[in-house]
Amino acid sequence: MIRVSLGDTVLVDGREADIQDGVIRVAYVNGKEPAAPGRTPTGLDSRAGLWLAAGLALVFALLRKRSDS
Repeated sequence: MIRVSLGDTVLVDGREADIQDGVIRVAYVNGKEPAAPGRTPTGLDSRAGLWLAAGLALVFALLRKRSDS
């Protein structure tokens, strides 16, 4: 989310924006959001992690079924 405040000056996320010829220029760095307090992000947070977990569960289920036979 980017917060823009209009007044005597234009502020973008609390910093004065550079305005030239009606164009507002903002230096912006795209980065990951920090994890919520008390929570450690894991590979299972992504779809790739979920697919990997599902695949491993399938492999273990097949191995167990095979060893029971």
